Amino acid sequence: MVLSACGREAPQRVDEAAGADPVARSEADAPAAPEPRAGDVGVDAATWRQALAHPGATLHEPAALEAVFGAEGATARFVDDEGLTGLGARLTERLAGVGAEALDPARYHPDDLARAEAAFAEARRVLEAVEAPETRALARAARARWELLLADGLARYARDMKRGNTATEERQAKRALAEPKAAAPADEGPGEGEHGGGTAPDGDDDDAPAGSGVAADPPVLRDRKAFIAERLADDLRSVTDGESLDALFEALVPAHPQYRPLRIALARYRDLAVRGGWPELKPGKVDGELATRLAQRLALEGFDVDPATTTLDEKLKAAIVRYQELHQLRATGKTDATFWKVLNIPVEKRIESIEKSLDRLRKSKVDEDVYFVAINLADFHLELWRNGVRTLRNRVVVGKPDGTKCDELTARLMLAFATPVQSSEMDRLVFAPYWNVTREIREKEYEHERGMDPLYYEKNGYEVVFPGRPDEYVRQLPGPGNALGFVKFLFPNPHSTYVHDTNMKHLFGEPVRAFSHGCMRLQNPLELAEALLTVDGQWDADRFAELQEKWRDLGARVKAYDPARWKRVTEDAAKLQTHVVLKDPVPVHVEYYTARVGEDGQVEFLTDIYGYDAGRWSKGAPKCVPESRAARSGLAGVLDRVAELEKQGAALEARLAAVVPRASSLDASPAQKSLARNVRDLSDFGTEYRNLAAHIRAQHGAIAGELEGQGGRWTKRLELQAVGLHRLVQGLELTLRKARKTCERAEAALGG
Repeated sequence: MVLSACGREAPQRVDEAAGADPVARSEADAPAAPEPRAGDVGVDAATWRQALAHPGATLHEPAALEAVFGAEGATARFVDDEGLTGLGARLTERLAGVGAEALDPARYHPDDLARAEAAFAEARRVLEAVEAPETRALARAARARWELLLADGLARYARDMKRGNTATEERQAKRALAEPKAAAPADEGPGEGEHGGGTAPDGDDDDAPAGSGVAADPPVLRDRKAFIAERLADDLRSVTDGESLDALFEALVPAHPQYRPLRIALARYRDLAVRGGWPELKPGKVDGELATRLAQRLALEGFDVDPATTTLDEKLKAAIVRYQELHQLRATGKTDATFWKVLNIPVEKRIESIEKSLDRLRKSKVDEDVYFVAINLADFHLELWRNGVRTLRNRVVVGKPDGTKCDELTARLMLAFATPVQSSEMDRLVFAPYWNVTREIREKEYEHERGMDPLYYEKNGYEVVFPGRPDEYVRQLPGPGNALGFVKFLFPNPHSTYVHDTNMKHLFGEPVRAFSHGCMRLQNPLELAEALLTVDGQWDADRFAELQEKWRDLGARVKAYDPARWKRVTEDAAKLQTHVVLKDPVPVHVEYYTARVGEDGQVEFLTDIYGYDAGRWSKGAPKCVPESRAARSGLAGVLDRVAELEKQGAALEARLAAVVPRASSLDASPAQKSLARNVRDLSDFGTEYRNLAAHIRAQHGAIAGELEGQGGRWTKRLELQAVGLHRLVQGLELTLRKARKTCERAEAALGG
């Protein structure tokens, strides 16, 4: 059995010779048929049935074809007694031209269609030479095969372009089934926080169940495959002439606002490639011949320059700046090494970027949405669209590409903080929010600090909720120092990611903005809040301005930590956080494509920040040991490792004793002031380091004791605790490493 290119359904295939016996039942079983006229090769129901059951080539959409050609009174429209009809010729031409959509024409039976045409011509020749039931049956079978291949090519094209994307229908069906929205809780709980996962954009989810499968579900949720097949069948039925065929091809163009402009760009860059692309330019001073060659190079991509210039004139300067903007370079107008490197990327690579972007846009969950939020991770922007008009475009910071983690399920490396590609519906906004720290961030970045200072969280504006209980979690109190800023935008998703304000505004000045743990930080969040709540009928400028003032005041009280007033601060924080539930949820689509067209028609080639275009994190990613497995296997060696680290810490403490008292002498040099602060921060290194080591030993004892009490049987809870212990040891190592580096720098600066 040969698998189809989609890899979803087992196609049907038989030998070409199957057409030699087109009628499966005997003459006695067949109903009486009218005597055919000479040369008539009209396809009867029996021939359609046999052609569907035993086609001479792989059929990719058998369910749709069965619905159309297996029905009573099915007729051929693309092939008649003489060969291709006008409609069939038009369809053949359209299928041969699918390369304009960055689709592979080989997916739509070009070779099989050529063989079918030749087989039909031969059958017609035999029929004309020998008029007999057998030769007429051969001609009918050949005509049916040719017709089915054309129809199957059209159906597959319809799926590839649009019909296989049921995002809008699924979302509408789920919303219709959903119960009325309950009031938002006062707090989201411990599961929320910045948490990437690197979900790639090219997954194939055609077989993923969309609903419960029960009879009460709408068709798209009950049986997605059947729903798509019926859509394809409707498309086939709709084509009756050239006008309806052209109308269908137009209707199949994806609705994403970037699709049509990128399709035009693809044709333009392919034409550039046919004409030889562009020459490689060697870096140098932009003057004389190099100025002319650079202007001519930029002119090839449509920049407004004087191709005959021999100087770095104003037009050429402006074109350089614009080129840098379009390629996410610092728009300085200076032709540095990075500029020349990007400029010399071959046109073929640019075409690949456009083709991959078009492919992803065909799968875009934007689909037929008329009001939605779109975030292109590679573009580092959020856009709000309504009725085909972009009403807002705002810079965002996304998950950083550095750092990997081992996927617990696949045991393969993946990006640790990449913002996942996903779609959901924004259902609420939270003003003056807490930041609920994820377990991973807490254990990797904060818990070792708490081990050194039990009041670390409170002193730094965090509240420990349910302290000492198994469900203990940590959250940062509202205020200008909060990582989420003044407002966050929530859309339920399995990655615990969302859009939010930030207290690190300086990062929005970077052209490539990938610095977060996975969530998306928004440059001007109040613009988005006002736009969404105005449409939703809930915007109140005075109310939110007053809330923001209280938020600033609370932040000042949080920053000036006072143990005697801490309880009152946490009580006021709980009252300040404000949820606004949207009456009408807004679709949110987080996507990834590395080519887009700007408002001026120029193509922007974006950084493949996560390496998805390069296939870096495909199924062939390196194997690894999941952290849970490493934590379990490493439990027995924790105490020995801690003892060794304590020895190293004691030795470093002795060195610091000679350095810390001399830190003030470093203040005389402006370049050393930061180092002086870091040295002074190590004045309690020994005490804090021993506290952390003692904390690790206590945690190890608790886990080992419970594990022994359970006869060595690991539970999920114990496994999580072991992972936390593993991260504490890593924190101890990190603390030692950072302190040693500071000490070495100080010793060098102080002369020993």
